[in-house]
Amino acid sequence: MPAHDLYLGGARRSKFTTITIYHVARRFENELNQQRFLKKVDSILNPRLGGKGMDWEYFIQESPRELWKINGIVPPPSGSEMEKLWFKENKPVVEGDVKANL
Repeated sequence: MPAHDLYLGGARRSKFTTITIYHVARRFENELNQQRFLKKVDSILNPRLGGKGMDWEYFIQESPRELWKINGIVPPPSGSEMEKLWFKENKPVVEGDVKANL
């Protein structure tokens, strides 16, 4: 987007960015976890963007795990043996393929 198309408070602003964070693998269990995550994001963004004289905003989008797929596969339940296998392989694994390779 051209810098002349960015507005902040109704005024043109060339040093501005919007960041979207997709948080889909897990849900925040409580407000304490949410605040901890926000604090970590701030600790990363504030020095990098603020140090450049930029303004920014960010938005964290949480999605129900049931509406999430990787390569067309619904991820296994949290903590399951299949999830551990996905982690070990560092990729989605089709359950039938696991049985065929045993």
